[in-house]
Amino acid sequence: MQRPAALFFVSFLSLGVTALAQEPAAPRVMLHYAAFDPLSGEPTVPEAFTAKASSGLFLVQFTSEPTQADREALHGLGAEEKWYAPYNGYVVRADADRRQEIAALERVRWVGSFHPAYKLELDLLGALIAGPVQPDRYVVVMVDPKRDEAALVAAVQRVGGTMWRYAAGNLLIEADLTGPQVVAIAAENTVLWIQRVTPVGTDDPNVRIQGGSNYIEAMAGHTGKGVRGHIMEGIYPTHPEYAANAWRTVPPTIFSGSPTTHGNSTFGIIFAAGVNANVRGVCPDGQGMFTDYNYIINSPVMTTAQNTRYGVVSAITDPTQPWKAMFETASWGYTPITTYDARSAEMDWII
Repeated sequence: MQRPAALFFVSFLSLGVTALAQEPAAPRVMLHYAAFDPLSGEPTVPEAFTAKASSGLFLVQFTSEPTQADREALHGLGAEEKWYAPYNGYVVRADADRRQEIAALERVRWVGSFHPAYKLELDLLGALIAGPVQPDRYVVVMVDPKRDEAALVAAVQRVGGTMWRYAAGNLLIEADLTGPQVVAIAAENTVLWIQRVTPVGTDDPNVRIQGGSNYIEAMAGHTGKGVRGHIMEGIYPTHPEYAANAWRTVPPTIFSGSPTTHGNSTFGIIFAAGVNANVRGVCPDGQGMFTDYNYIINSPVMTTAQNTRYGVVSAITDPTQPWKAMFETASWGYTPITTYDARSAEMDWII
């Protein structure tokens, strides 16, 4: 498999699985916006969505797969590689006046601007070009999730946008923006990607998969004793299938949101004790916990960003906290897609 450690980065910027195939001798730059061999010409970018001369974000493509020596050469010029850009390149952040020096490095094939147009989902870009776009809520992925939040939040506030959700360790924020504000934020050196927030839907409401639990219980007596799991959905915690026994308590709720019960099926597939033998779960003696997803999607904004998928998982796996969850599952998510987007990247970041 090519670049197993970089598949997350490949997928985010690329057109999809095509970026994972073997690339011919003249490698293309693979973006949602376009796939092109930069030595044969760059795609046309609308003037309102081109990078300014002062922009400090570049696409840097090497003659072959980048090496540690290539990265050190960038570092020597004060440049930082931030995300892998297929093929053979990076999204690089550096002072604008370093561009020519980067281009002069021995193994650099091409350096190009990372235009704001490249940072926008295509439907959003098309709507902004056609205009006007009504105010909406947007997901904004940071170039450097460890360091960029303060500057990005300040930029959102400077252009008149409203923060909805902070990152606090996650790789993205959510903000309410007008069309012109989106265009302004896309030009920031802290921004990798912007897309509209999509509705949440519930997935797989009736699925029950045993996955071999009967076999391992019969062969080794495994019933989940000592296993601790978390469901990121609301349940009926007083359901008779979830009653306490010698190895578990009644399911505790970790953080509270407006109550829903969509997760009852998900929780039962795993933790149902077998009061009704036909619905015995895969881990019937395990300790189940839950957090209603409304805590994440409908709670007021928190500067600590605990009410995010990232924040909840960080808390339940924190060894200093009492929950110490060993796994998590849910049967809901944002709008299903066939490409890789900000929510896909968020889940990879959580993992």
